[in-house]
Amino acid sequence: MADMEQLERELLARHPERWVRHHLASFPADYFRVFDSTAVSRHLEAMRTLTDDRPVHVRTESECGGVWRVDVVGYDAFQFLSTVCTLLAMSGLSILDGRVFTSQPPPSKPTAPVSRRVPGPKRPARPSDPSRPDRRPRIVDVFRVRPLRPQTVGPDWEKFQDELRDLTRLLRNDKHEEVNHRLIRRFVAAMGPLEGELDTLEPIDLTIDVDGPAAATTVRIRVRVRDSFGFLSLTASALALCGIRIVQSEIRTIDDRVDDVLWVTDRWGHKITSESKLRELRLSLILIEHFSSRLPRATDPEAALVHFSRFATETMARPDWVEEFEALEKPEVLDALVRMLGESHFLWEDYLHAQPENVLHMIC
Repeated sequence: MADMEQLERELLARHPERWVRHHLASFPADYFRVFDSTAVSRHLEAMRTLTDDRPVHVRTESECGGVWRVDVVGYDAFQFLSTVCTLLAMSGLSILDGRVFTSQPPPSKPTAPVSRRVPGPKRPARPSDPSRPDRRPRIVDVFRVRPLRPQTVGPDWEKFQDELRDLTRLLRNDKHEEVNHRLIRRFVAAMGPLEGELDTLEPIDLTIDVDGPAAATTVRIRVRVRDSFGFLSLTASALALCGIRIVQSEIRTIDDRVDDVLWVTDRWGHKITSESKLRELRLSLILIEHFSSRLPRATDPEAALVHFSRFATETMARPDWVEEFEALEKPEVLDALVRMLGESHFLWEDYLHAQPENVLHMIC
């Protein structure tokens, strides 16, 4: 555990007191255990520069062996993590490890009595005070990444930051479908020809803990499976389809095996307690990982993933979807779904999109 008194003194020497107090109160203890005072100060400095037009700051540092450290600091938004990870995958980068943290509102103070002011002209808005902290939720995502294939030139990090800022503005305005539309086809194109198609489904070791540390507000998910292209992007996307928000994570890849721990809440920051919602969460994670592994068998992999995203969103809105999706634990059923969703744009638009409840009956 960091020496919090020493950390506070160091931060106060570099930043306004109100910002320091707010930062120390709004991030979890794990954050201060993982990052030293230099990194914490750097994150706070980046947060002080955020604006609505520049909602994200990206800092990169080259390490040995072609590895890059990527620090992403910004305003939180639903589906933010999946967007960051998708951009990394599209840049030809594999995540070796990482940590994700989201700020929480500091403990509330007693409310002052309400003034009984006589109605009259509105007071002018207070001028912006740079010493006052921005209290909107913020994220700190730090990754170590390396190229999937040898590269003659390094990643264009300025372009990466510009696109992430553009997409984050859309997310913060609830334009999630537009973000998906911009990214899905490019993500599948970045996959390239996939190898190693399997006749069986890759086993996924998935543990969901509702009673562990920090259980008052979050559910802990541990995922262990063979690594694959865009794994974390697909995982975060699967959770977003269920309306699940990742507020903290510990990401590790060892010997081509993923061992990720995610702490999640519902979309509004509340703990997930419904048994049906937890079951939905588990099945959606398994489903999207298995579905992505079968994409090479689709006539049009891009169309298959685009249609699957819409199919899953519309199907999950129905109360009986969990029972029907259990059929997709069979490889032959999953392969048939991939082929159907990737076969014809007109088939989807004219029939399947209007009647998603009939899709599984057609292939089972």
